[in-house]
Amino acid sequence: MKFKGFLCPIFSLPNEYGNGDFGKEAFFFVDILKKYHFTAWQLLPLNPISYGNSPYQPFSSYAFEEIYIDIEDFQKRGLLIGFSLEEYKFNEERINYNKSKEVRHTIYKYAFKTYVEQNGFDELDKFLKKNKHIKEFAIFMAFKDKNNQLPFNKWEDTNYDDEFSYFYYYHAFLQMFLLKQYLKLKKYANQNGIKLIGDIPFYVGLDSSDVYFNKKYFLLNKDNTAKYIAGVAPDYFSKTGQRWGNPIYNFRALKEDNYSFLIDRILYSSKMYDIIRLDHFRAFDSYYKIKGKEETAEHGKWVKGPGSAFFYELYKQKPNLKLIAEDLGDVTPSVFKLRDKFNLPGMNILEFNLIAIINNWVSYKPNTITYIGTHDNDTLVGYFNSLNENDQNLILSYLKTDKDNVYKAIIKYLFNNYRYPIVSITDVLYLPSENRINYPSTLNEANWSLKLKDFNILIKNLEELNDD
Repeated sequence: MKFKGFLCPIFSLPNEYGNGDFGKEAFFFVDILKKYHFTAWQLLPLNPISYGNSPYQPFSSYAFEEIYIDIEDFQKRGLLIGFSLEEYKFNEERINYNKSKEVRHTIYKYAFKTYVEQNGFDELDKFLKKNKHIKEFAIFMAFKDKNNQLPFNKWEDTNYDDEFSYFYYYHAFLQMFLLKQYLKLKKYANQNGIKLIGDIPFYVGLDSSDVYFNKKYFLLNKDNTAKYIAGVAPDYFSKTGQRWGNPIYNFRALKEDNYSFLIDRILYSSKMYDIIRLDHFRAFDSYYKIKGKEETAEHGKWVKGPGSAFFYELYKQKPNLKLIAEDLGDVTPSVFKLRDKFNLPGMNILEFNLIAIINNWVSYKPNTITYIGTHDNDTLVGYFNSLNENDQNLILSYLKTDKDNVYKAIIKYLFNNYRYPIVSITDVLYLPSENRINYPSTLNEANWSLKLKDFNILIKNLEELNDD
């Protein structure tokens, strides 16, 4: 079967409670993918979002974002008897994260109270005993709740009292149901011929259970702020580079423990996903190190990463891992050498390269995942409209189309000419630039807030693409 992928974040699916989740719309989306002959769904990270609503700055590498709970599942289980859901429904054009969290946690807390009254804590204790990292997350979030959501280096109250116990079991309750619901969705997708592509950020968030319980693996100051932070040097995305703010690993300590911290994250994700995209793959070869006090990424330096030693250890533990190397940006030959040494598929972005491809200036290996654009790129419509007239006419001539049909023609070109094509939700919906998923290295309300009101336009456009 030919590979044909679709990139759509869970949060972008239609939903009556402010954002997409693991509920019936996700199952219906799988049905859509199957009907139109897709074989893979790329989800983006599903971990708890924090700084800037970014899934790449999670509170944990192991837990799920709590706003992805299927509320109707609680209803079916009898956990919302007497609760009026109708007054909490809202379906806005963009995701309002503050409102989503407020609405959903009001519902969740009612369901939790009912659950405890019916079941007590035995099942939750068994769940936490089996899931060490979720237990750590529950502890971490309980302390955050007790300390008004402050980062852990500013916590004053770390007492294991009744208030802590409530929050601890509350987050355990949510994570237990999130895991059940997600695995049910994954099983349904796999049964319908759809593989799920997960996405692992190379770094973790500073204010996270990952760092809180593993401080020795990070370069921190005595006050647990980041001594050095991650990012990339100035490039075509940004003249001042990208200052991400994630803490830099203590690679000496990681190496002494056979990179267990990094490997455990990947092995856990391999249970959640069929294919894993290694975000910022180049950091395995060399990573960009910025002093924590720097306000931009202009004054950092590249440092040698763990390289082949890491992947030898990783594949020793799980030889049949299916990985994708995100090898974009200002990448050196040594990054490609590392990628090819382990036969990892890289990435090709047509928005960067379509003109060069048409002019035969570049060529790509068959073992490459090809996108029109990823979550970090402009939409297809925005990309084409940003080109000068000569480049637009070159594309129109090459694809034998006109401006009225060019977006459809580019998508069909992607599907027909590349071995591993992935199209984004913003491409198929023909959305303008203001509807892109993310503007890299920026903080604004538009980022990560793309949401479908329904599936009607998506189905209409896929039907047209399928008919030609």
